Amino acid sequence: MELASGVDAVLWVLGAVVLAVVSFTAVRTALAASASTWAHHAVRLAGTAFGWVGRRVGDRAGERAIAVTAPVCLLAVLVTWQVGWQVGVVLVAAPADVADVGRTALVVLFGALVVRTGQAHTARERRCGEFGDGRGAEELLAGYLGTGGREDLDRVLADWSTWLAELHWAHRAWPVLLYTRSSGTRCWLETVVTMLDVAALAEAIAPDWTPPHTAAVLVNGTDCIGRALVATGTESPRSTISLHGREDRAFDDTVSLLVAAGLPVERDPVDAWTQFQTRRTGYAPAASALAVRLLHTRFEERR
Repeated sequence: MELASGVDAVLWVLGAVVLAVVSFTAVRTALAASASTWAHHAVRLAGTAFGWVGRRVGDRAGERAIAVTAPVCLLAVLVTWQVGWQVGVVLVAAPADVADVGRTALVVLFGALVVRTGQAHTARERRCGEFGDGRGAEELLAGYLGTGGREDLDRVLADWSTWLAELHWAHRAWPVLLYTRSSGTRCWLETVVTMLDVAALAEAIAPDWTPPHTAAVLVNGTDCIGRALVATGTESPRSTISLHGREDRAFDDTVSLLVAAGLPVERDPVDAWTQFQTRRTGYAPAASALAVRLLHTRFEERR
């Protein structure tokens, strides 16, 4: 009798721990405090598997294959929560009404997770849509210089730096967001690289004139891409020069365009080119490697 009572007590404690872990994990995930390490590993594993399939079925079908990563991982979260909860309920011999309330609460929390993931995706795509007119970094920079000068450019850069920091955080909180496809023709990688190119060009040509938020854009954007590299298990490329997407853009022509728009030249063009490349090799090759990993074929076609 004593042995049976001891076993029951151990099982009850084990069940209580399971219920507590499931509850804590569900609440933390739904509130997007930060996805756990195991969640990031699980999403990466699923993304690698679907990416492996995608690379063997052609470009367009491959994009659809890797896009399955997000819904499958989200469904796996719900199944894991429900199974864990049921195991805990059985171990503690909880009443049926308590078990039902818990299952319902988990479904509600899962719904909150899906909604917040969708909101993060919508915010990302809305920003990317603002860059859908096909203008390159130098055209954008020239446009800002022509309409509002340094002050207007700084306001734009401040807005970008905030969005880049939020995107960085969103990819940490919702790892499936990395594998969620773009709804338009432009993916988030292309948008981030364009923002960084604008900041890097201004800094390379006119370092003293450059607005205060230039550095924030460069730091936040480079960190965003770097974190995505780690999250997807993509090897960080090493490059001493980056022409990714700029093969047909002569740097002298870029300088001439920006000078005509009002950007002061504070560096010799050769030194400016060197400085620009020093910055760009830290993010553009990485973005290209990510595009290959995540099967963003349209990004690669325009690179």
